[in-house]
Amino acid sequence: MSSRTIGIVGWLGKMGNWFARYFSKRCKSLLVFDIRSNQSHSQSGITVCKSLDECVALSDIVIICVPLDETRRMIQKCAPLMRNGASLIEISSIKYNTFRTLKKISRRINLLCIHPMFGPGSVKHNTQKILMIPVKNEKRELSILNDLFVNIKIIVINDWKTHDRYMSILLSLAYYINILFAQNLTDQDIPSLKSLSGTSFAIQSLLSESMLTDEPSLITSLFTENPFVIDLVRKYNSQAAALAEYINLRDKRKIKSLIEDTKDALSKNIDFGASYSKLYDIYGALPTKRFRNHINL
Repeated sequence: MSSRTIGIVGWLGKMGNWFARYFSKRCKSLLVFDIRSNQSHSQSGITVCKSLDECVALSDIVIICVPLDETRRMIQKCAPLMRNGASLIEISSIKYNTFRTLKKISRRINLLCIHPMFGPGSVKHNTQKILMIPVKNEKRELSILNDLFVNIKIIVINDWKTHDRYMSILLSLAYYINILFAQNLTDQDIPSLKSLSGTSFAIQSLLSESMLTDEPSLITSLFTENPFVIDLVRKYNSQAAALAEYINLRDKRKIKSLIEDTKDALSKNIDFGASYSKLYDIYGALPTKRFRNHINL
């Protein structure tokens, strides 16, 4: 891999910078082009290109790092500029539109549809994983990824529909819940709440705060670009409305039954005792000098 030229194109913000850092010490030549012309990058080991054509035409591997709703257009712009046998990699979180765009691209280049399941702050490669949806040649695409990403686990998901169904829960629903949780805190005395909180609130508030560091455009796309989200959100809202009505009526029997039924259904796949222990392991790691100022524990 060290002899290849890698080009990173797009908005070199969070994930773009992660790829730049990762490959700057792993390849002979690393080119970057930020489509926002007013941006500059001075990181060691990186050549900043003056145009998209220059970056893409000279690269053996092109990695597209743009907002989700820009990915299709960037694929269509980059593919014709690439040399025969080169590889184009897109990293979007939702594959509904991007996968279909890749399928229309000429076979003269390798096309990789991946989703890094970690954020730009992640540093421990042995705990990271990347999802791959095969486009045209699974064996070749997997070989390219394993060569590029050392010590990062590659997980193959057979099709974009399966991927996006998973993401509607793993990403979209998780963000939906945490944004509403955070919204309910906007008129509260947060410093006092944090000074009084125990485990549950400390972990939940930290999670919602960390999610809000993502670009609003990314979060918006997780809701609007995934065709499987709306049914899931409607189901969630319906269940929330039912619980709210039980609370309004002070119907202890129905509330208790709902909790017990939920726990019974999940117990087939979840060890609640182990989950409880893990929660306290995480909580125990937080009130250190490194975290105290951030979460006010």
